[in-house]
Amino acid sequence: MAELLINSTETLKTLLGGIQKKSAWPTWMPFVRQATYDHILPAIGEELLDFLCNQIGTDDTLVGSVKEKRLLEFVRIALGHYVEMDSELSVLLQKGDGGISVASPPNQQAPGKWAIVARIKEARDKADRSIERVLQYLETNANDFPTWKQSVAYTVDHSLFLASATEYTASFGAVQHSRRLYVALRPYLMQAEKKAVLPVTGKVFLAHLKGKLLDSQAVFSEEENEVLAMIRSIVAHDAFARSLSYININVDGRLVSETDGINNEDTLPEARRSEMKTACEATAENEAVKLKKYLDTNASATVLTVYYHSPAYVVSDRKPYRLPKNDDKQKPFVL
Repeated sequence: MAELLINSTETLKTLLGGIQKKSAWPTWMPFVRQATYDHILPAIGEELLDFLCNQIGTDDTLVGSVKEKRLLEFVRIALGHYVEMDSELSVLLQKGDGGISVASPPNQQAPGKWAIVARIKEARDKADRSIERVLQYLETNANDFPTWKQSVAYTVDHSLFLASATEYTASFGAVQHSRRLYVALRPYLMQAEKKAVLPVTGKVFLAHLKGKLLDSQAVFSEEENEVLAMIRSIVAHDAFARSLSYININVDGRLVSETDGINNEDTLPEARRSEMKTACEATAENEAVKLKKYLDTNASATVLTVYYHSPAYVVSDRKPYRLPKNDDKQKPFVL
């Protein structure tokens, strides 16, 4: 088993590019290890991480099936960008017993602040896209990775109606496939499920749907898919509305993690934040009304049966359509 997913400067160079000068592996190894634990491990889980490390040969080459190699390549690319994001400032600075100084080799000039900020932002955005690609690939090829399907990470992610940034974006485009924003919103997704969805579906039917989400072999009926789409819309908008008072996002909807002198990005103005909160709350409420009406109207002994037999079911007052009575004694209506 390889110690890490990346075990040499040569491999890191093939993933990142731009590392043109001579650089020793001990300089990069701590950043690789830290980025693995901080970013890769929470995304794919310990079980799959260990499995992928076993798919790396002694010469840092990839072994295993075609799909396993491709997944490992995707994970390595994401890890490389996270390494660049985490290491940019530390590599620029030289540390010693005399303190910290900026590296300034002959005939070279240290980059300006704007260049450092832009470089870190670029690495962060690339890392977000790359790790989301990893999760998309795993979802598409879930049956080829039983280690992932049986992992704690899979269970934790799929215990939510929105299991990834990709699913969140499908219901609420402002998330823009941002893994960082999705992770920041996870606590609010949990709140939304309990406070906005549970009162509509009831405990029994909600537990039924969650159980099927955790079963990769489960088949959802057409009606259940309609219900899932409405639930995901409710959760997506309600969670975002709940988060707006507590998270920092910029005008583009991207999460801003720093507001000090290093990262001079303006957060979303209060007026715009309030406007978005009101709109999201209204959408969530409207979707909840639609969901309740759909459930009570369509549930029967053969359709949405778990909900039909649950305490949450309310008999629909919809009356069957009947043709008007043909009474020849009634006078014709003339326009």
